Amino acid sequence: MATSDNLLTMLREVPVPGIGNRHQFVTWLKFSHGIMRAAEPLLDIATSRSTGALRAYYLEAQREEHDHARWLEEDLATLGETPYVIDHATAATAGAQYYYLQHVGPHALLGYKAALEFRPMPLASVEELERIYGKGALRTVRHHAEHDGDHWAALARVIDMFEDHARVIVYSALLTARMMGFYLTERMAHG
Repeated sequence: MATSDNLLTMLREVPVPGIGNRHQFVTWLKFSHGIMRAAEPLLDIATSRSTGALRAYYLEAQREEHDHARWLEEDLATLGETPYVIDHATAATAGAQYYYLQHVGPHALLGYKAALEFRPMPLASVEELERIYGKGALRTVRHHAEHDGDHWAALARVIDMFEDHARVIVYSALLTARMMGFYLTERMAHG
């Protein structure tokens, strides 16, 4: 079985906290904003440290992620909310990737991307949240729900090109998914 298939199976086993009220929804959006804010800088570093197909993938991902943090900030504004100024949870989650890029190598970011894109929010869930909070609050979420399905297929192909880095990729993906679940669960429980 290919690394991407194994990874998808493993990621499906990592619990994702549910969104059951406004506090949980806003918490999730703010956390997601922090992750999106780090996306382009992480991809800049990954691109500078990569060659060939890996570099090409990161360049395309960088193009696809452009301005998404700004979009989500605008979505939060429709709810009367602003992103966190300082957020340890997203700093720890995305910050691990800065460390891996510096000290392990650019392949680790493939795992991080897998944790973010292999499980897009189902459109039915997006539509339910739009009904409750308004379409303006979910513009960025809807974009990802509609496009991450295509993104994960491209990402899976790239992951499978680098089987010799499978251990690093899988470690990064599972660590990221678990960190996100832990921090979101903690934050959603309080408030």
